[in-house]
Amino acid sequence: MSEQKIEDIVEIEDFRTSPGASPVEDMDTEALREELRRLDTQKVALESRLSDALAYLASTPVGLRGRLLDDEGFPRDDCDLYAVRTARNTADCTRNDLRSLSERMYALLNALHHKTQEEAELQMVQDAAARRQRQAAAAKRVQRMAEVQRVSRLKPFLLVTKVDANSPAEEAGLSVGMQILQYGAVTRAELIAEGLQALAKETATHEGAPLVIWVRKPSELEDDPSELVLVPQRWSGSGLLGCALDRLTDEAL
Repeated sequence: MSEQKIEDIVEIEDFRTSPGASPVEDMDTEALREELRRLDTQKVALESRLSDALAYLASTPVGLRGRLLDDEGFPRDDCDLYAVRTARNTADCTRNDLRSLSERMYALLNALHHKTQEEAELQMVQDAAARRQRQAAAAKRVQRMAEVQRVSRLKPFLLVTKVDANSPAEEAGLSVGMQILQYGAVTRAELIAEGLQALAKETATHEGAPLVIWVRKPSELEDDPSELVLVPQRWSGSGLLGCALDRLTDEAL
């Protein structure tokens, strides 16, 4: 075995697992993979050096376990005893290093399996939640389209003729010229059946609470109706709305 090869074997110490390596439980998935790649590189180097040491020993008369003394008790003179001892020590140390390295790699692989399984389960939960959100959003869009279509078929029954500044009506987005198709639960049919009392009752019921109003804007009378949210409440002006609404007749439509 050459002198250079013996030195290479002696340098096996540089490839041993660092005693200061991070605890497995403190490592994330990427750190585990990186550590496994590093240890795999060490493993290849260790196996190569073990193979070199064993190959050298196999080329000597004494091999891995043969006696280094002759029958008379003197050191053998048919091989380089220093090189043999070095190779034997290297083989023993490298086997121990490989055993320790394999144990750590097993622990890392086990931790990686659990972490990736946890991540996969978490991803499944997140995917399921996202799927439910998409389904809910799709159902909401369908419901919204159905609601818009329903309201579109209603006839307007109120016309906004005045909106006071800084009033609840102005804050809701009401403006002069808008035609109201539905006021809360009140439509043209309820107005015909109950009169203006239906509007007063709906307004009083929603004092301080959101009241949905469907309107058509003057410039968009042929488009889909718009939804506004009005909160009837006391303000600096009179009433709860701060606007004037005129009843539309069939002749006005």
